[in-house]
Amino acid sequence: MDSRGMLEFSFAPIQGFVNQARRTRDFWAGSYLISYLAAQAMVGVERANGNNEIVFPAIDDDFIIQAVRSGILPPKDESNLATRIGSVPNRFTALCEDPVVAGKAGAKALHEAWRKIAEGVRQGIVWAIPELEQDNVCAGWNKQIETLWEVYWVAGTDSAGLGERKNWRHFFTREEEGDMCSVCGERAIVASEGLSRRRVRERWQEITSRLNKRWPYALDDEGIERLCAVCLVKRIFPYLAQDLLGWPVIQNFPSTLDFAPGAGQTASGKPSYYAILIMDGDRLGLNLSHYPKQKKDISNALAKFSRAVVPTVEQNFKGRVVYAGGDDVLALLPLKTALRCAGELRTIYQQMSPPNINLTISAAILYVHGKSPLQAALSSAHSLLDKVAKDGVGRDAFALQVEKRSGSPLRLAKPWESQGHKWAEEIDSLSSLIFPQEESAYSSRFLYNTAELLTPFLDNKLNESQKMGADKIVPLLTAEYLRNRDLTWPHEYTQEEIKIEAINRMQVLYKLLLWEQREKGQIKTCGFQPQALPLLRFLAAEGVGR
Repeated sequence: MDSRGMLEFSFAPIQGFVNQARRTRDFWAGSYLISYLAAQAMVGVERANGNNEIVFPAIDDDFIIQAVRSGILPPKDESNLATRIGSVPNRFTALCEDPVVAGKAGAKALHEAWRKIAEGVRQGIVWAIPELEQDNVCAGWNKQIETLWEVYWVAGTDSAGLGERKNWRHFFTREEEGDMCSVCGERAIVASEGLSRRRVRERWQEITSRLNKRWPYALDDEGIERLCAVCLVKRIFPYLAQDLLGWPVIQNFPSTLDFAPGAGQTASGKPSYYAILIMDGDRLGLNLSHYPKQKKDISNALAKFSRAVVPTVEQNFKGRVVYAGGDDVLALLPLKTALRCAGELRTIYQQMSPPNINLTISAAILYVHGKSPLQAALSSAHSLLDKVAKDGVGRDAFALQVEKRSGSPLRLAKPWESQGHKWAEEIDSLSSLIFPQEESAYSSRFLYNTAELLTPFLDNKLNESQKMGADKIVPLLTAEYLRNRDLTWPHEYTQEEIKIEAINRMQVLYKLLLWEQREKGQIKTCGFQPQALPLLRFLAAEGVGR
């Protein structure tokens, strides 16, 4: 019988730390730092006693873990994943000889690693910001650094105990003078205490000029970025990683314009939108509780999935992975490939599921203009995943949203599979069939006339909406669809074949427009999704599926 006790360990903030980003590089740096600190905590637990073991997640094949254990990059990491992909989750479970000692060791390792990075950055930029050697400025820096991370661990209990521990929140009061950081808006700008607003701006223009001479584009050339200690560490640590971590990391990350090249053009260059993809496993903690004897199998399955994410996203769908750890995925993709990529990752996730366990995953795809603020987009994407795909549809689902530069967002949410359709595989082609001309009068007429037809049924409950079901609505949609004389059909089609094909398309469209919710394992229908049609036209106009 194993006499070791259980340790549950986690730390925060995660989403806030990652989302406080003005550039994609900040976005990446936040995710990577969290993975690195999590790895340090895990290795700290392991080193507290030689018999301690991380049992969830499976980490032995993780390249960042291997690098932290040995202090050098693993030689078999041919794709340099340890230098460019965050892959270690911020929560883990360990079996330990003394869980209390191990918990303290993990927390100590995490804090010491963070202090080393922050202090290395401070010393590494003193030449550009001499004020960082002043006692009061250094004290302000240290206060921001020391009050960032909240570490939670519980010994001798299950994951429910960790949830209870998190309710005992740490609250730090920040009484800081001066203007707030231009990225996070939460902490005071470094070296700004006692200076007028005008002088702070002038001083940071000088700082920007110095830093950019050594590290081009480290800060915005216009001198509008003025950062706190935490955001400055995120921005600068990649340049100093060799000394701070023991290995180099990437210093540049593709910008949003790399995924939406038309956004930087003054003319109407397309595509001007890109996609943020977020995926998260459904009720993973519940599955671990229900299948305690298969915890290792689940952990190994998630590790295999995580390793499959990078080649799938980057080689098959021309995207870039920001984070891939366990059941979590964060990636940037071209608009045209994002939905199919999400569907492929969902399939892989299911295939990795251990026998007799149905692991499911949900996704959110936010289509956002290349010049839109990144921080707001990340917040919207997380909200879309949690509130719509998971809570709204009921998990094992995806949600799409277009963040238009003007007007209300467009949204569509569906289970991955329903009514005999695999929606992630079909929506792109359906959009190009329904709206074949990008800016035609037909597209607008069909869009608004169909919306008007469906308006009386949008808010109906299940029993009322069924009174006006497919048998009545599909013929209306078909009649409106066939009004377009510009639609092209194969020349050999007869009028009857054209009508049959139109009916088939409208039947699929009708099913797509339905709002579906999963309750107790069953999918129920209640009303329609009014924004699905303009979202389809958006996808067609951007060339998706063509």
